[in-house]
Amino acid sequence: MSELWRPSAARVADANLTRFMRCVNARRGTELHDYGELYAWSLASPEAFWTELAHFADLRAEWGTGPVIEHPGRMPGARFFPGARLNFAANLLKYSDDRPALVFRNEQGVRRTLSYRELRAEVARVAAGLDALGVTAAFNRNLLVRINRELDGDFVLEQFQHLAKFNPRARSVEMHLLSTRDQTVTIPAAGFSVRFRAGETIWTESSHKYSREEIFKMARDTGFRCEAQWVDAEWPFAESLLVAE
Repeated sequence: MSELWRPSAARVADANLTRFMRCVNARRGTELHDYGELYAWSLASPEAFWTELAHFADLRAEWGTGPVIEHPGRMPGARFFPGARLNFAANLLKYSDDRPALVFRNEQGVRRTLSYRELRAEVARVAAGLDALGVTAAFNRNLLVRINRELDGDFVLEQFQHLAKFNPRARSVEMHLLSTRDQTVTIPAAGFSVRFRAGETIWTESSHKYSREEIFKMARDTGFRCEAQWVDAEWPFAESLLVAE
């Protein structure tokens, strides 16, 4: 069979596969130079291969403990990183530039690209729309729904209003459920009743805001060190890796 196509040397050097091999060689001390060698290494050392691929792809997850591959001899049936937990949205929204985040192409040749910046804007728009539709309020009141269902409570949902407010002293966004009238609620499974005055609230959530410097100080004060930080300048947000001293 004759060769149909071969990429240029420049294209090979710039390929993700080539960058991945350079990353593996640097981290593992291997000497992988082409696809065949990488493929052979992936079969000989599957756990190392998948660990390096997850690192190269910059997947943000809680990896947990346990094997990288569970039941590797089953295809299908193998499970990769069975102890890991990841947030799909957090991985999709980790950048805020104009690189492609989503690329769509259908059978008719229609192609659409959505950048990370555009994706963030769409997510913000949808979040604002859901908030306007009362989804956030319903989520907050769901606490009362669960108490009624699981603890035999008798909360009347219509008599509690969702309230969100900013606490400037604590620099936190607080979620409350405000009683709209004087009332008594009984929770039989917990063995008590509670009287609410009109205007009294149930404080359900706090989202505290800190500066980067405060994160480092809090880590030091509690016996940790901040090993690394990933900062999003557009949405003032940071993920910090704290390591116990």
